[in-house]
Amino acid sequence: RILSRYLDCSPRDVQFAVEDRGKPRIPGSELEFNLSHGAALALIAVARGRQVGVDVECQRPIPDLDGLLERVCTHEERAVLAATPSTEREGAFLALWTRKEAVAKMTGDGLRAIGRDAWRETGYAADHRLEQLTDLPGYSACVAATGTDWRLVRCN
Repeated sequence: RILSRYLDCSPRDVQFAVEDRGKPRIPGSELEFNLSHGAALALIAVARGRQVGVDVECQRPIPDLDGLLERVCTHEERAVLAATPSTEREGAFLALWTRKEAVAKMTGDGLRAIGRDAWRETGYAADHRLEQLTDLPGYSACVAATGTDWRLVRCN
């Protein structure tokens, strides 16, 4: 229904295709979208003429956080998280993770691009912008989109 409003058509008429790397799209439209959900919250980003990615994670205890950091974070990212007070590390990691995943979904590379050596949280291109959503109690969330001239408009 959300996409049909942007396309000015019935929800039944919205057709989807999948790009080579698995990212869904709407054939013949410049409309880009991405969806993520965690627990009771869903987040969808919609844009025209620019790639977009979104991720939301429910804040929770993370078993074997150190092992996870070793697999998915760069040395610099691990150092920053190690300097974070232990009571804030899981939240800081989830904020970092949502940035990584939003960019990976924006580019269409998906989770395979998030590995420690494949992508650096601080290394996204200058023509992309990230917006961390900090006002969702109990969640970490981020929107990534190409270009720097966009603004986030929220609809509930």
